[in-house]
Amino acid sequence: NSISLNNCRFDYCSAEDQGVGKGGAVYLNQSSNSVYEFCSGNIFTNCTSDFSGGAIFVHCRDFGNRALRDDEELSYEVQISSSRFIDCKSTIEGGAISSGEIVDGKIEGDNDMEVIDCIFLRCYSGRGGTLYFQDGTTEETLIQRCEFESCYASDETHEGYAISCRSYQITIQDCQFRKHQPQGTATQYDCIVFVQTNEDEVKPNIHDLTFESNGGVSGLVVNSTAQITIKKLTFNNIN
Repeated sequence: NSISLNNCRFDYCSAEDQGVGKGGAVYLNQSSNSVYEFCSGNIFTNCTSDFSGGAIFVHCRDFGNRALRDDEELSYEVQISSSRFIDCKSTIEGGAISSGEIVDGKIEGDNDMEVIDCIFLRCYSGRGGTLYFQDGTTEETLIQRCEFESCYASDETHEGYAISCRSYQITIQDCQFRKHQPQGTATQYDCIVFVQTNEDEVKPNIHDLTFESNGGVSGLVVNSTAQITIKKLTFNNIN
């Protein structure tokens, strides 16, 4: 059955399991590829894990290309919306939200997911200080109308203070990134948004992003084997 988790508050929740804890407040394990999960109107404060997903970890069942689905409103199997994530942290991946994991050298549990109309404040992890999405084969990720402020990635590559995404198809649009700063000496790899895709025929869709009051860190890094167009980026008060 589908899960709807709405209008709840999670304070000081944690998942600690000898360095492999996932989902400080919520571990969302999708039971089948015909089930849709909804999470809306929630507040997560000071939630932590000692591996991934400081607030939410999502393990999905692979469905295939979402274009094959009939209902556009259910085109993403996992939908997280209109929620706030404040001071959420994990040690390795995704300070607020992480999707997918590596099991015996194979990536599992990544599938179509949307994060819309959410606010992320001071979230922190090794990679993907706020959001982290594993590499996959057919999954699609939508990040839309979200705000990120003062987030950080502490791994040696400092990959994605706000977002680190290797999804098959990624769309990031109408988002704002504010007050991101390096902690210590920045490297050439430090960035607020990191996107990597490795399919020649699939292009990331990135547009209408605003970077404001950030300093000493690149706003956007995209590694793609496809030729892409990025449009409507705004940079204000960058130093």
